[in-house]
Amino acid sequence: MVSGNIILPVLSWTGSALQLAALISIAVIGASMSLAEFAERFSWIITTSLVLIVIVDILNTGGLCYFLFTERSRNQIRRSVSMLY
Repeated sequence: MVSGNIILPVLSWTGSALQLAALISIAVIGASMSLAEFAERFSWIITTSLVLIVIVDILNTGGLCYFLFTERSRNQIRRSVSMLY
């Protein structure tokens, strides 16, 4: 938790845990039936898993960009002020 904010890591970990649960269910359910039957009955699990991957990635990327941007802004102001004095 680099940013000091607990919300972003909790959301990211929750999404990752749900993603892991979806992938484990795909492996367990998929091992007991044919691929065609699995794709017909449980395609929603595959879609959910892919959506969770995208959401967690966007959340992590957006959070990191925001954190780096705010840190950069603070450091530039400090450097400018130190140059003036």
